[in-house]
Amino acid sequence: MLFSTTNAPTLRIGRWYSHVIIKVTRHQSSKHVVVNGRSKSSLYTITVRHPTSQAVIATLHKSDFDFEQLRDRCKAALRHGHKCNALCPWYYVDMTEHVPKRRLFTSPCSRYAVGFHVKIYQDLFDHTLAFLQCPDTQACPIAAQAIPQLFFEYLFGQEILFDLFLEGATSPPSSASFSDTTSDEAYALSSYCGRWFEHVSIRVSNAPSKGTISCGRHKSAFYTVTITHKATGATATVLKSDFDFETLRDDTKRVLERGHVCQAACPWYYVDVSEHVPKRRLLAVLETSKRAIAAHIRLYQDLFDHTAAFLQCPESSRCPRADALVPILFFDFLTQNLDGTLDPELLVVPPVADGSPSKIMSRH
Repeated sequence: MLFSTTNAPTLRIGRWYSHVIIKVTRHQSSKHVVVNGRSKSSLYTITVRHPTSQAVIATLHKSDFDFEQLRDRCKAALRHGHKCNALCPWYYVDMTEHVPKRRLFTSPCSRYAVGFHVKIYQDLFDHTLAFLQCPDTQACPIAAQAIPQLFFEYLFGQEILFDLFLEGATSPPSSASFSDTTSDEAYALSSYCGRWFEHVSIRVSNAPSKGTISCGRHKSAFYTVTITHKATGATATVLKSDFDFETLRDDTKRVLERGHVCQAACPWYYVDVSEHVPKRRLLAVLETSKRAIAAHIRLYQDLFDHTAAFLQCPESSRCPRADALVPILFFDFLTQNLDGTLDPELLVVPPVADGSPSKIMSRH
């Protein structure tokens, strides 16, 4: 049960997290292994202490499968895409990245894997405590009620142990605000790029005749990205590889500056960018299979569709990253190394007010 009939118990649970320390360590015996189908997991010891007295409140043992269930329940409770004034989207990213995915050829019970898992599970609890103690968290019922209760049930089961609650409050560090100044030229360019995406359609398709490209031991097929102006009908094509999309993903995540606070949907878009560029496979031969190429085309098409919707969302104009940096990144990505000569009609953007249609030539 995520929500109580009264908010009082849940609010007390939320305050309780400011008065505990949670520590994740290896289980004392490496022989304790949990089996779930074909997968295995070591056990991890979670110790909950009072920060002042260091008294042990609880000691429990959890497996990778338990953390996977916690991740899935939290992600479901966070409702991907919901709008609030808390940092739920960034916490969604934390929850996703701090529970390891199952590996095909690496034993989750090896010394290296267990050590790595201890570290990221500790980070998960640390980030969760910081998230729950943030003042903005109280502005969202999901962050203020559902997440604290989910973690409390994870640590102690369904029983609500009210005698563990303590009075008090915390004063977590405030988030730094983002300020940015740009020149008139840069502002005009970013404004143009943002509006340009309203007037073009983008389609991704396979380019089998172009062969493959290698980067180290990894390979990639080529994909044709076709840009069509909705009004003038002008078109252009550009070839891109998986490696190009990986660079675009990394650059976009960098300019989005994970953790920043704004009125736009930047955190959810951060998740979209992360999930719509596939990770490299362990077996390089599978990266250029017909099935992989078809899956990549769908992902890249969704990436462009989601990006266009994100850039055209009114809230995006309230964040300089969403309004300026992301449009320029994608504009450069699409106009670099075009096949043939760039048709100026592809760059036409209808004026906002009275005046002639605006054009801007590619800088490449």
